[in-house]
Amino acid sequence: MNKIIRFIIISISVTIFSCNSSNLKDYDDDCTNFYCETNEPYYTDINIKFSRTTECPNPTIYIMLGHYGEGTIYKEISTDSLEDYIYDIDVEVSINAYYTIYTKYIVNNDTITAIDGDFVYKESYVECDYECWKIKNKHFNINLK
Repeated sequence: MNKIIRFIIISISVTIFSCNSSNLKDYDDDCTNFYCETNEPYYTDINIKFSRTTECPNPTIYIMLGHYGEGTIYKEISTDSLEDYIYDIDVEVSINAYYTIYTKYIVNNDTITAIDGDFVYKESYVECDYECWKIKNKHFNINLK
């Protein structure tokens, strides 16, 4: 029993005395290299991934403000000016809105509508005593599967 107590005391002592200030992170040191967006955003770039097919090499992409079939066209993007190897684009939109992204593909003489939608919004958080901002739900995928 004494050996167990002695072992515990020695273990605790070694642990306490082996911790010096160089092993502990200082809050100020942690914050010297951090980055956050401190300006509240009102616009953001959303990323839209799309497909190209033989029958539809340059699809037109529609950004609808609201849900599919209920909203209004916010932007219409022609992909014919993009290089053939590009399969995604970034488009600036307002924050705090629901967007539906869609396009129509022709595959084997059938028209296929690819749709993705989500609410794009901003969220604040505090890091190193700064109010920071991040954008949520800014990636859309209308690829053919």
